[in-house]
Amino acid sequence: MNYDLVVIGAGPAGYSAAIRASQLGAKVALIEQNQPGGTCLNTGCVPTKTLWQSMSGPFADASVKKIKTVETLRKGLTALISSYPLELLRGEASFASSESICITSPLTDPRVIHFKSCIIASGAQPTALPGIPFDHHHIIDSTDALNLTELPATMLIIGGGVIGVELATIFAHFGTQVNLCEREAAILPGEDPLMVSEVTKFLARLGVKVQVRYLADPLSYGAYEKVLVAVGRTPNIEGLHLEVAGVATAQRSITVNEYLQTSAPNIFAAGDVTGRWQLAYTAQADGSIAAENAVRGTRHAVNDTAVPRVLFSNPVCAAVGIKQSQATPDTIKVGTYPFTANAMAFIEGARAGWIQIISDASSGTVLGGTIIGKSAEELISVLSIAVRHKLTVTDLKRELFFHPSLSESIQHAAENILGSCVDLPPQKSKTINQEKI
Repeated sequence: MNYDLVVIGAGPAGYSAAIRASQLGAKVALIEQNQPGGTCLNTGCVPTKTLWQSMSGPFADASVKKIKTVETLRKGLTALISSYPLELLRGEASFASSESICITSPLTDPRVIHFKSCIIASGAQPTALPGIPFDHHHIIDSTDALNLTELPATMLIIGGGVIGVELATIFAHFGTQVNLCEREAAILPGEDPLMVSEVTKFLARLGVKVQVRYLADPLSYGAYEKVLVAVGRTPNIEGLHLEVAGVATAQRSITVNEYLQTSAPNIFAAGDVTGRWQLAYTAQADGSIAAENAVRGTRHAVNDTAVPRVLFSNPVCAAVGIKQSQATPDTIKVGTYPFTANAMAFIEGARAGWIQIISDASSGTVLGGTIIGKSAEELISVLSIAVRHKLTVTDLKRELFFHPSLSESIQHAAENILGSCVDLPPQKSKTINQEKI
C-alpha cells in the first residue's frame, strides 16, 4: 500500500500530524501499537490532573474517576481520528527503507507499506536509574504510580522535577508519607529560585520531606513501600531501525532542524522523540507544523520562544519566558500584583499567590512572567501570547480585562511596572511614573 504520509505514533504529535495532513488532502496512515492519545492521555497529563483535581476526596474515588476520565477521552479521540479519511493501523513500526515501513503485530502477518513522507512521533518513556531497573512493583515509574489502586503508606520519590513534585503533591494530599529527593542543589532544577522557594514551602506544609544533593542509596529502598523513580523520560527510538532510513540521532533523540526535518529529507520527527520540549502542547504544535512541511513542502519553523511551563503543586505555579535570575538587574523591570488585592480571588476564596511580569527596562517589552495561584495554568497563556508577540506592558495596561476576574491582575502587574497601578497603595507600587499616555 502506498501513502502520501505515514505517521508513527498516535499521541498528541502523531494524531495532530495525521489529522492536519488529512485536512490538506493527503492519503495518510497512522500507526499505533498501543492506545491512541500517547502518554498524555493514557499515562501522563490527564490521569495526573484528574487525581490532582480529586485530592479533596478518598483515593479510591479519585482512582475510579481517573479511569473513567481516561476511557471517555480516549473514546472521543478515537472517534475524532475515525472522522477523517485516514487509516489507523495497529502494530509496531520499523523502517524497511527510507520510503517504506514494516508493521508487525501479534494478530496479523507482517506487512510493508510505502510512503512519500513520514513523521516519527513515537514519544518517550520513563528513564530508569543506572543499574536499578524498574520491577513495576516496588521500584516503579510514573505510569505504575498512576495505576496504583491502593494508597501506599510510604513513598520515596527520586527526582524533584515537575513529575516528581506533582506526584509528591498528589500522594501527600491523599495521606502517603512522601520523601522527595533531588540530586541537584534544589528541586525543579533550572526554574526560577522564587518559584522553587514557594513550591518548597508548599511541600513542607503537606509534610513532604525534601532532600537535595541526593545520591541514590538502594540499601535504603526497603524502608519504603514504593520507590518512584522520576528522573526524566527517554525518547522511544529502539526498534525503529532508524539507521536503515538514514535518520540520525544524538543523545538518544532524533536530530531535527527548525523545520522538524531529520537527516533523511522526506522524514520528519515531532514531539517527545526529538528530545526538545516533552510537553503535550508543544508536541501538538510540532505535529501540525511537521505535517504542513511534509505534505506541502513548506518551511514553517517551530517557535519555542514562549513555551508556558506549568506545575500542578498546590496552588498551581506557571511561568513563561526569561527568569528574573537570568537577567542583569538594570536591564529589566519587575511588577508584581498579589491575589490578596483581587476581588475575584476574594470571592472564590483563593487569595494565595501573585502574578509577576518581567519587562525590558528600555522598551517595556514583556520578557517573561510567573504566576502562582488559582488558575495559573489558564492565566499563563496571556503572558505567553505577550512574550511571543513582543507586546509591551503599556499594551497590557491599555487592554480591557473583565472585572471581577483573576486575569485583571495581569494588567495590574503591568501597571505596577509603569508606576500607574491604582489598585495598590503607594508603598507597594512603583514610583516611576513616566508612561507615555
